[in-house]
Amino acid sequence: MRRISMALVSLLLTLVGAVSAQEKVYLDQERQTTEKENALYYRITNQYKVKEDTVKGNKHFMIMDYYLSGRMEMIGSFLSEKALVKDGPFVFYHPNGREKKRGIFRNDRHYGIWKFWDDKGKLQEERKYVSDEEHGVYQEYHVLKAFDKEGAVLVEDGEGNYEQYHPNGQIAVKGKVRKGTKIGIWRGFYPDGKPYYVENFQGGKLIKGISYDTKGKRFDYDRYYVGPQAKKGMDAFYAYVKRKMKYPTEAKNKGVHGEVLVQFTVDEKGEVKSTKVIKGIGNGCDEEAMALVANGPNWKAGMERGQQKTEKILVPIPFDL
Repeated sequence: MRRISMALVSLLLTLVGAVSAQEKVYLDQERQTTEKENALYYRITNQYKVKEDTVKGNKHFMIMDYYLSGRMEMIGSFLSEKALVKDGPFVFYHPNGREKKRGIFRNDRHYGIWKFWDDKGKLQEERKYVSDEEHGVYQEYHVLKAFDKEGAVLVEDGEGNYEQYHPNGQIAVKGKVRKGTKIGIWRGFYPDGKPYYVENFQGGKLIKGISYDTKGKRFDYDRYYVGPQAKKGMDAFYAYVKRKMKYPTEAKNKGVHGEVLVQFTVDEKGEVKSTKVIKGIGNGCDEEAMALVANGPNWKAGMERGQQKTEKILVPIPFDL
């Protein structure tokens, strides 16, 4: 295991305080809880409280996922013991134990510099993640360095012809990079070699894109990503919350108020599923917040490269006395 990887793991450990009881759970390919016989990974969850000067007293949870072989697959910091929101340093590993990628998440999004290695320990790519939703760029990244499968330099100091590969060796993405940003025509491919998308960039900004689903249906777009949205807007959504909320008697009697942070999935049809409380205030408010979201109006599905996608989002539900 490379020295720099151990340094990041050490950082995770030094950022945290007292450890809670360990719990072992089995996970499937989507990192959902499953039975041992269907699992690809297992997880050990420890609760730690981050130092006051690091994250202003918020509780973080160090999560460790392992391959069934017992080798570590991931170690990282989450805002919930349910491992729903990534926040802090992360390291991922190949099945042979070599480092696969490492970097930082902020509120479940890649942040800053990330590095990637193949299973032989060769550096594949170095990226700097950026966010510019105004120009249709969402969780895009600047390419700082990139290498082909044989280790030859493709991009150096943000300049070159970029290629990315599927695990089967097929080209996944290719295009030109200037000053770390995409320019000209970029093409994406499915693992079988069929076209996924063609995008035109000017000065790192997406001008126009065309994507195809696995059946060949075409989608046109000028924004890489559009997140799930309340159908009539957030003002209308919170008007619904205020109108339908049944303030729990226990919470009212105790003077409990604040916000409950609810995570839920908006599927391709805009239907709300799998509501979970990420940060609650108790006394019946958590259950009421989940019920309001689950029984509320449908949403507009998120879009990625013009195609509707299922996505998890977070919404605060206010409780005001």
